Amino acid sequence: MPYYVRPVMEHAMPGSWTIHVRSRTGRTQRFGRARLTRMLRAALSGPQQQAHLAPHLADAMELFLRRRGCRTVSSGALTEMCLAALHGLGLDAAAQELDYYGLTAPRPTAQTLTTPASAAAV
Repeated sequence: MPYYVRPVMEHAMPGSWTIHVRSRTGRTQRFGRARLTRMLRAALSGPQQQAHLAPHLADAMELFLRRRGCRTVSSGALTEMCLAALHGLGLDAAAQELDYYGLTAPRPTAQTLTTPASAAAV
């Protein structure tokens, strides 16, 4: 990541309010750029190897929400924003990965995919 991207983005952020994300259960929590970056990085770490784009996409999402004056956004709307951005960049495999697992579901690890449930319980 170029050294100038993050400081420019932080100073360009309009508004000083906190953005909240509302889950399907109705619970609200603070928008977490780091959490969104981790989820995008997991989706982008597939065969196309574009994980370096994750922090830039998370910054762009936050900037978009702030410029629109959004104080609360649903997790579904945030997922749709991410999917639209990934499709717009031609990263369809990453969009499919994100669509399948969502923003909150943990990705299966190699161990959980190869370890039988009976062996994992021991």
